Amino acid sequence: MIKLTTLSIFILITNLACGQNSIFNNYDFNTGDYHVQGIYLNEHNFPNIADTISDFFIDDIKTLNMMKSSWQFADLSDRYIESYTYRITIFKDKQALESIWINLIKGVIRTSKGTFVFDYNLFLELRNNLNPITFHEYKFSSVKVGKDSLNNIINNDSILSYFCYWDKFDGTFSAKIPITEERLSTEDVKLKLEKELSNQFPNETFQLTYTTTLDFAEGAVRFFEVKCSETMYINFRWDKSEWKGYEPVLYLRIKN
Repeated sequence: MIKLTTLSIFILITNLACGQNSIFNNYDFNTGDYHVQGIYLNEHNFPNIADTISDFFIDDIKTLNMMKSSWQFADLSDRYIESYTYRITIFKDKQALESIWINLIKGVIRTSKGTFVFDYNLFLELRNNLNPITFHEYKFSSVKVGKDSLNNIINNDSILSYFCYWDKFDGTFSAKIPITEERLSTEDVKLKLEKELSNQFPNETFQLTYTTTLDFAEGAVRFFEVKCSETMYINFRWDKSEWKGYEPVLYLRIKN
């Protein structure tokens, strides 16, 4: 007969708890303006779910804490999944923090910690606590008008979240960066370029995203997408594509 001491029971419970995975564990829903959005991806049809549960949000603290306690996953899934039924994203103060993807047909959930077995009944239990989302676009006559109007619009309590690039950047272009040092990885090149640009444009906000590497007769070139101001683009010293300014459109998700 095995005797469990208080210490061994504590260790057992701790080990079980550590084996559970959930993105919700990192967030205290009792403090701050949190909500969860579920976006129906239309990549396959879970029986009739789009008719009854399409895009939704949850901002009720009790329901969020219920998800935090019950959406715990320990069993890894070895299924290869190409499509998902929903993308579930945690928001705080209208800013996206983290996302998971659910395939209700296959019973799989993908998180930053791995892909796990998912009981779709956990999702269906939320049916009575899901609130519909309305999508809306604001089109402005110019980026300047959009920037002047942005705060008044997004501070409305009915706005769940918003998306636009032009609140931070005027537009985008592609930069061609020759590979002069073969030993440097793409990430090393990106960090080096970011440092050079920060030194050259200390008052500018920009964002680099690696896109591809191509071989030319004169050597290999890495391409980066650069989001920045038009002033920075004009003074950018490397080879670059044409400037593409952002359309002054604001995408909103609103409480229905």
